[in-house]
Amino acid sequence: MTRLLAKTPTDPACPRPEETLVGHCRAVARAFEALFGVAVQPTRLALAMFRFFGLPESFCPAFYATGRAACLLHDAGKGNNWFQMMLAGQSKVDQVIRHEGLSGLLLVLPEVRDFLGTLPHVEIDLLMAAIAGHHLRREEMRTIFDNQSDARTFFLVEQTVTELFAALSPMGAALSIPARWDFNGSEEANPSELSGNILRRLNRLDRSLKREPSKDGLLRLLRLALILADAAGSGLTRTGRDIPEFVAACFAGQPLCDADIQSEIIAPRLAQIEARTGQPFVWHGFQNAAATLPDRALLLSGCGSGKTLAAWRWIAARLGERPAMRTIFLYPTRASATEGFRDYVAWASENQGALLHGTAAYELEGLLDQPLEPGDPRRGKDFGLDPRLYALGAWGRRIFAATVDQFLGFMRHGYGAMCLTPLLVDAVLVVDEVHSFDPSLFSMLLTFLKHFEVPVLCMTASLPPNRRERLIAAGLTQFPRRLEDFPDLLTSAKAPRYRVRVVTSEEARQASDVALIEGSRVLWIANTVDRCQAEARGRPGALCYHSRFRLKDRQQRHQETIAAFQRAGSSVFAATTQVCEMSLDLDADLLISELAPIPSLIQRMGRCNRRLLRAGLGEVLVILPDGWARGDLLPYESIDMEAARAFVADLDGREVSQARLEELLEVHCPAKMEGERYAAFLEDGAFASCGEPLRETGEYTVPAILTDDVGEYFHLKRGGLSVDGLMVPAPRWLSPDRLVQRDRLWRVDGALYDAGLGLLKAPKEDIW
Repeated sequence: MTRLLAKTPTDPACPRPEETLVGHCRAVARAFEALFGVAVQPTRLALAMFRFFGLPESFCPAFYATGRAACLLHDAGKGNNWFQMMLAGQSKVDQVIRHEGLSGLLLVLPEVRDFLGTLPHVEIDLLMAAIAGHHLRREEMRTIFDNQSDARTFFLVEQTVTELFAALSPMGAALSIPARWDFNGSEEANPSELSGNILRRLNRLDRSLKREPSKDGLLRLLRLALILADAAGSGLTRTGRDIPEFVAACFAGQPLCDADIQSEIIAPRLAQIEARTGQPFVWHGFQNAAATLPDRALLLSGCGSGKTLAAWRWIAARLGERPAMRTIFLYPTRASATEGFRDYVAWASENQGALLHGTAAYELEGLLDQPLEPGDPRRGKDFGLDPRLYALGAWGRRIFAATVDQFLGFMRHGYGAMCLTPLLVDAVLVVDEVHSFDPSLFSMLLTFLKHFEVPVLCMTASLPPNRRERLIAAGLTQFPRRLEDFPDLLTSAKAPRYRVRVVTSEEARQASDVALIEGSRVLWIANTVDRCQAEARGRPGALCYHSRFRLKDRQQRHQETIAAFQRAGSSVFAATTQVCEMSLDLDADLLISELAPIPSLIQRMGRCNRRLLRAGLGEVLVILPDGWARGDLLPYESIDMEAARAFVADLDGREVSQARLEELLEVHCPAKMEGERYAAFLEDGAFASCGEPLRETGEYTVPAILTDDVGEYFHLKRGGLSVDGLMVPAPRWLSPDRLVQRDRLWRVDGALYDAGLGLLKAPKEDIW
């Protein structure tokens, strides 16, 4: 083998230079320099990275010297015969050893360590840990040094490997690298012995990192920098882009300032509001005051009070004091991120704004067409990213609406989120609806706030006291501290908004019948999909909206529900689940909700008499879930539901203001203990592997396609088109004859599906 490969070549007869092993490693080194510069001239991104990680400037020489060495040597282990045969399609046998493991073993060869010791500022053990862990696999990192197949012997093409060392220093060309490696023992190189050596060194390093937090931070930055340079060196060359040119276009431009946000987002949004209301927009006092908040703040304000515009005022003010390259708005769900994008980010130019979440590419298809008026400036814009670049396609964008996972997922070594950290480190960040975070997600947010330096505004309408205190302890300033300081906010908070009654299910149905006859808008919120479907099924013309639809149908239900509630003078009935708490801007006359945890109830009430525009009060009816008597309170915990029962008992039969809801939240919300969760990025030390998802999924559902859609699914796949619109979350408890896995694809019986009601637990003919 005279021409070693790093990637499967597009043309096996004539590989491109960057597909060769040496060419790829050199491309990664070029990407490192394009991203971070050199020690005597760091880029803005490098300075932001050091600030984000809290590292002293004295670490710069070690970062640059060790980082460049990591880029040139990270794939040296690919220079073995088994890996090369695999790339050439000559062998289906597993690798004898993982290539990143072999790259690490090379660094413990005595001659190699002596050579590395001659290179100024190279931290050999940090180099070894960064290279061995740069793939972040799910299995324990220690296993990458083990034998991976039945074969025990492999050969290393030492000439190519020494060429990589020579790129670091001419002295590297004189290295004598063993050619034959044998797990059974070899006079040249025994991987088993070297594995013990590297593990002892890494274990020693791991212990030392716990005593030296700054050095631990340097390793995290080195590993991250290698991953970023590798992603850029691979993705940009694969798509024919010039690395320095692309990186400069993404990171070397002028930072955002307050005028950018004012002109791109705030001004057009206000013009839209004024066109819709027919009145000049007037800033609330608390919105103006939000611009004076510090870099870390917690904004607590009721539903419909104008929090989001206040947050954009804060963003503009932060950029005015310290310009940043990015503005990032994070949401807990895909639906809420999409709404935030449509309402705000979509006003930006196409090369500035971006929507990032798991199905964003599909959501963007038609998102800015049908729902918008023909003359709307957002209409027809194309915010799509180049799918060939994956996360790197977002590097050139400046203003983001995204789910929390897309950016904070790096805390658990999520690869996509790791690739987005260059955007995060030089940004102004808003995190919305923090009340809805599950314990794992909330723990990751707290850990992020404590360990990384970036301006952050967290906000929500209501927050349990224990969570509020933990955010304040993490350095956030609560705003507003006193409603009395803002008469407009106080007037809104103290004004009677709802009339609340606790009723039975039958009483609620009777009340909804009367309301519909009177032409009212009725919103019924159930805690489970089954009960949501049951309420919609019993009423002709009712709307049904929840999470268990095919995505293309869910989009339609979403738009229909919003449009129905915006039409004046006509009655409407919509049955929904918890999805309405954040992603639907609805204003119901009558809200019927099953009992839910207190913050959720307050959020749900925010869908009724939302802006105090009607003459009378909004009617809120709370019913106990059907499973209450049996102790079946899913999806919620009994401690939360018992507290909620006491909460609504204090509201029953009374006229209620937003301020009163907050007072009772303080009284009744349970003081639950929420421990800190494992943050792999901060705690893995020398041994890095891919951790669990950021949030507690529970894996109650799997993404599936209907058996009726199998043909269309493969037709779209063959055409290179998105299949996201066909995917439906299917509960795992469905019987095996209804939910099967074939060819790594979950398929759910099409007889269980109705486009208007979503996925059912049994065929329609059995239910009806």
